[in-house]
Amino acid sequence: MNVSDVLLIERACERLIVDSATFNDRRQWAALAGLYTPGGVVVRPNGQRLEGREVLLERVVTPEAEERI
Repeated sequence: MNVSDVLLIERACERLIVDSATFNDRRQWAALAGLYTPGGVVVRPNGQRLEGREVLLERVVTPEAEERI
């Protein structure tokens, strides 16, 4: 892996972080869930595990979702 490859990977990671924060702030839940792989896992600050893109989307969209990502 050369320096250019490392810089491209770092930039892609930065973009993912910015997109995640932006979609969360704007409550664009489908776009936020779309950043994850179908089998992706999110662990909330309270320790709750959300496994899978569909589960993630379901939990952030429902009115009873007490906390967001």
